[in-house]
Amino acid sequence: MAESAQWTVGNPGNSVSVINTTDNTVIGPMAIAYLAFTAALTDLRASTVATLALVEPVIATALAVLVVGEVLGALSVVGIALVSVSLLVFSLNRGPELRA
Repeated sequence: MAESAQWTVGNPGNSVSVINTTDNTVIGPMAIAYLAFTAALTDLRASTVATLALVEPVIATALAVLVVGEVLGALSVVGIALVSVSLLVFSLNRGPELRA
């Protein structure tokens, strides 16, 4: 039998499995996001859910700034402002629409 390769990151004495890290940081949040998206589609119109999904990059960027210390450029700040204002206008004009 062939043995599977074990990829590690960090010092050999204190290493973290890449596969374990991928499971915890990618697959888990992705599954939660898909479940939340599907749950929202049961009550709201697809257009409303798709529009609200646009806030995900804004949240991801905010977490990158707060948690990792990412520094944003002027264009990034303008993009976040445009998405935020667009979502605000959308929510004020139409409000959440329930599926009929």
